[in-house]
Amino acid sequence: MKLVWYRNNYVAYEYKNGKSWRSKPLGKNLDEATLRFSFLKRDMVLDSTIDLGEIDKAVIMFQTKRQPDIQKDYSYCWNLRLKHFFGGHDLSYINQDSCKAYYSEYKLKGCNDKTLRSDLQDFATMIFFYTGQNRKNYQGEQIRFWYPTAPDPEHYYLTKTELKQLLAACSSNHLRLFILLGITTGARKSAILQLTWMNVDFDNRKIDFGVGNFYKRRAVVPMNETIFNELNKAQKKSNSPYVITYCGEPIKDIKKSFKRAAVKAGLPKAHPHTLRHSAAVWMAQAGNDMEEIKQYLGHRRIDMTRNTYARFSPNYLQKAAKSLEL
Repeated sequence: MKLVWYRNNYVAYEYKNGKSWRSKPLGKNLDEATLRFSFLKRDMVLDSTIDLGEIDKAVIMFQTKRQPDIQKDYSYCWNLRLKHFFGGHDLSYINQDSCKAYYSEYKLKGCNDKTLRSDLQDFATMIFFYTGQNRKNYQGEQIRFWYPTAPDPEHYYLTKTELKQLLAACSSNHLRLFILLGITTGARKSAILQLTWMNVDFDNRKIDFGVGNFYKRRAVVPMNETIFNELNKAQKKSNSPYVITYCGEPIKDIKKSFKRAAVKAGLPKAHPHTLRHSAAVWMAQAGNDMEEIKQYLGHRRIDMTRNTYARFSPNYLQKAAKSLEL
């Protein structure tokens, strides 16, 4: 395999057994392309040459003992990126320098800070589970991770007019019901997709979203008139224990159909979590108490709610501002 210039970019090229293969563009700058080329060669041979190190064993233990209880797939980032850098090493290889080296390498490959921070946080979850299961062998030892700086919180939310545009752009009933549940309950995407009719209490007009990842208790929220009527109609037509279904089957993800509707509605920045954020902003703008919003969203700590949504309250800092009148 060699580095060649092809269509205004450097690419990796190989001719083997009568067939040609080219990589995706590695860049126009020779130095950067050469560095990326070295990473590519290493990654291509790694799976076949690597010996199982203690880090690999830690990930396998997590995937065997802990992953089945969690909806989030931790193996995805491991197989896609982390394994190629940390695989084959002992736990002593994990330190702030190696985390920074991982960040630098994949930053150069085009990954953003948010993705790499999430990778390293997921990696830490797997490693600390392993050391927790083997406490006797790791007493006194400390594994120190390093993470990129967290991005600024996103303040993008939908207005009620924009939400109506989004609903009008829906091409399916299950997407429309998902959006209405998201905006009227403030629940996360995973909680809505896992919701069953057994957890919808029409008599008391409440929805219990059950238990989420790591056995965290989700919120129990009241149904307003909008979602009560929509769920009533949906249940009469349903033949599945799940609320959000397609052809009678539960849906694993709704990102793609949501994205199509958002683009069609002229709201390309909107994504499923925008519904939860918008619901919280609307409650704050209506003057609801932060403690009530905290309970509605299922936050564990009031400071999580206050730090993000207090600024949207009509009374935010008004008393302080009045004290500065001349």
